[in-house]
Amino acid sequence: MKRGNCNWYSRYDRKYLFVYIAIMIVMMVIVIIPGTSASHKTYMDKVGEVLKADHGWTDENGKEVQLYNFNLNEDETFFIYHQIPQELPYGTSLCFGSRNIYTDVYINDVLVEKIPEVTHMFYNKSPGTVWHFIKIPQEDYGGTIKIQIKNVYNKNCSSINDICFTEPANFVLRYIMNNMFHIVLCAIMFVMGFVFILFDLYAYLKIKKKPDIFFLGVFSVLVSLWSFFETGVVEIFARDTRALQNIKIYILALVPVPILYYIKHYFGMKDLKLLNLIRDFTFVVFAACTILKIT
Repeated sequence: MKRGNCNWYSRYDRKYLFVYIAIMIVMMVIVIIPGTSASHKTYMDKVGEVLKADHGWTDENGKEVQLYNFNLNEDETFFIYHQIPQELPYGTSLCFGSRNIYTDVYINDVLVEKIPEVTHMFYNKSPGTVWHFIKIPQEDYGGTIKIQIKNVYNKNCSSINDICFTEPANFVLRYIMNNMFHIVLCAIMFVMGFVFILFDLYAYLKIKKKPDIFFLGVFSVLVSLWSFFETGVVEIFARDTRALQNIKIYILALVPVPILYYIKHYFGMKDLKLLNLIRDFTFVVFAACTILKIT
């Protein structure tokens, strides 16, 4: 059935285009704002039950270290030190997130946590984003924390973030609340995409309409899932952060496909060689990355 023969469809035709533009704008907000809104404070201050600890870390020579950018070479090992405050509430833990590093955490030279290096054909080299909750015994208040860091990639890819002394439950709650704006936007995009998918399937069954909005819905769902994973909230509750890394990579690799099909169907460009070439290239890259990962 041609579009011109269906008044019901043509009535919504332009609205779909505006909705598509709106989704793209929302997607840009979700992707850009988390990066621009992140702040790296350089002091310790007490805020409620949270004692921030992103300042006062030193290397073996006593030189202050910036936790958000270690600038290490690949597979380079590095030690950082910090004194535990003498006065802390009972049950306090050292809570922080790490990115693209393996860590061994010591309290007064006693190993209390170790992130093992796991080699598997389906895993990346990096553990990805890992959240740490190191309980500090009361008898060790005033002692020294030592973290051994092994960098995974070369330069500017590793960091420690959101580090503080607090209770783990309080840390998780505050982190989720700080990212609530991004989480809500991701939820909105997911629901919008799901509605588009159901709406277009219904329209296809009723009037055999072309499934262009279906692919727009798939795109919205994929972007919302990838953006939600990028908030780091899922890693707090996940046991296997490496598996989440694979999910994020595959979602990102598949994002162009539904948009290509949307353009092909909506604008009637099914035979445009450039779009077919981009589509085929996307699948080739996806297959090549998968093969290289497991070999």
